Amino acid sequence: MQMICIEQLKINKEITTQIKGQKIVALTSTLVSTTSSTKIYINPEIEDFTQLTYGTDQHEEVIEIPSQDNANTNLQSRMIRNRITIQDLMAMQWESDYQKKIFTILATINGIDDKFGWNYVECEKYHKKAYKKGDNYICGTCNQTPQYPTIRFRIQLKVSDQSTTATFVLFDGEAKKLLDTITSNLITIQKSNDLEVPPQLKNLCNLTLIFEVKLNEFNLKEGSQQYTVTKTFVPTKNTEQQHPLQQIKQVILKKSLI
Repeated sequence: MQMICIEQLKINKEITTQIKGQKIVALTSTLVSTTSSTKIYINPEIEDFTQLTYGTDQHEEVIEIPSQDNANTNLQSRMIRNRITIQDLMAMQWESDYQKKIFTILATINGIDDKFGWNYVECEKYHKKAYKKGDNYICGTCNQTPQYPTIRFRIQLKVSDQSTTATFVLFDGEAKKLLDTITSNLITIQKSNDLEVPPQLKNLCNLTLIFEVKLNEFNLKEGSQQYTVTKTFVPTKNTEQQHPLQQIKQVILKKSLI
């Protein structure tokens, strides 16, 4: 059984402090006895609630709902997680299966690399890319034609920071968030070749974002310099002023020396 912390419900502390021990709270907007409006009952004299109060395991874990402050703290921590420069990223090499592979980089989008288009067809069964063969698409995993193929974003971004430039690959989830649309909408309104970059994608240019990047074996073992973006964040004054890059790099360096 999961119990919600009373503090999270913002119930008047003067009421709750008058009741000792476990507190069972019932919230209702339906008819209860003779009351018809929305009511909050604390430790009501009802058999079911009495059993909850005195019949539960005293060692049972009580799970509290995370506060908004904690959520914001976790988000800010993720925004500066293993912060490095693009040059640092490109210098990464394979060390072991346990080495850090997720980093954050503050960078600016300078353009869209449309050499390989901006979308791909996905097999609905294996969620992998399907390749065009004649008039059909064939899944590279199951070698079958997808019955319900889905068109997904795959956008190659030309990005830069104070150190150098690189190519970051933005996939469907983050692309939809930044563009506030889906691929099918852009394809519908686009009259020219679907490989050509729609004007909407060009709106990403000149945006400065925090990119969470995950290195893979192609990067670490084969030297590929196309990096997969797993998350994007809008930089805030708080994170960038309180956690400048040099300070973050020094913390990472100290940890590596311990």
